[in-house]
Amino acid sequence: MSEARMSVSCIALLGILGAGLVAVSGLLVWRKLLQRRLLALTPIDPEQGVQDLHHVEIGGITQAISVRGHDRDAPLLLYLHGGPGEPFLASVRVYLPELEHVYTVAYWAQRGTAGSFRRPFPSETMTVEQMFADTHAVVEWLCEHYGREKLVLMAGSWGTVLGAVTAARYPERFLAYIARSQCVDLGEADAFAGRWALERATENGDDAVVRRIQRVAASGQPTALQGFRIAADIARYGGYAEKGARANGPNLPVSILGQLWGCPELSLADLLHALTNPLFSAIHLWGPTQGFKVDELAPKIEVPVYLLQGRNDIVAPTFLVERYFEALEAPAGKRLVIFENSQHLAHLTEREAYLSWLLERIPNELGFEPVSGSP
Repeated sequence: MSEARMSVSCIALLGILGAGLVAVSGLLVWRKLLQRRLLALTPIDPEQGVQDLHHVEIGGITQAISVRGHDRDAPLLLYLHGGPGEPFLASVRVYLPELEHVYTVAYWAQRGTAGSFRRPFPSETMTVEQMFADTHAVVEWLCEHYGREKLVLMAGSWGTVLGAVTAARYPERFLAYIARSQCVDLGEADAFAGRWALERATENGDDAVVRRIQRVAASGQPTALQGFRIAADIARYGGYAEKGARANGPNLPVSILGQLWGCPELSLADLLHALTNPLFSAIHLWGPTQGFKVDELAPKIEVPVYLLQGRNDIVAPTFLVERYFEALEAPAGKRLVIFENSQHLAHLTEREAYLSWLLERIPNELGFEPVSGSP
């Protein structure tokens, strides 16, 4: 190669490196601006409220728990995120900040993701029973640390597997169990969602998607990666939320990723794990949970139960939730609340109606005293 060509190549390489550095710098500046915006949107008076970030030894590893609330005397609520492995703390904080006026909210990053993943990580501990044990340990730690006898247990999607079973096993620790998109029979739900995606792909003439889903169905048991592909197809056809659905303005996927990028509680390493580890979690937990039947694992819950459900939910189908609700023994009372215009993300797509239950109707039914600064 001539010296002239080498010079041109070096200049081009330097240009690419320079553009990359500018792009990275821009992303970091954007992250800092998003963090400042989020903190400005959700300020907490340290004299009155709680704003803690804990790293606690749970089940042999360090796990991250963020606790926030405007009144330290408000009922304690533990939020169990979905996924598995999707700790969208920021999206909950941005879309449902009112929760922190009525409750002291604990956001726990479950084993294997975000702040609860550090290398070397004991992958052999990624079992469903260990996740149940972690959930119970987090409940016990929160009650002891914050001086409470009981708390409200709230869960969404995959988190409802942990939530329902934990509420059934340890009712003495809970004021109530609140579930959005309660998982019931995970294998049946996935089969239903796969058939739905196949129908949509056929209607749209997406032959490649049709062939891919048919191959997965013929295999009998999808791998975690195949499950992720089908989940993406379900999202593509509006199974999680209607196409073009928006929350507080921006498009849902863009907004959720933006809020995750700007979450003050997540380091860059935590963020990387939050974005990449859902597949890691699914590889370990997807197969074992396919045979899970929550209606058999938690047939009786002795605290008040609230099942909040989007009518058109494809991921946690409403017919399964209705079946579980009818069979569930709940001596302290149970309610099934249907959001008629929602799929899997009713807390975002029918936010006002959803909040009316969380902030008014459920606290009133449970007899919570109003706290200072409530919206």
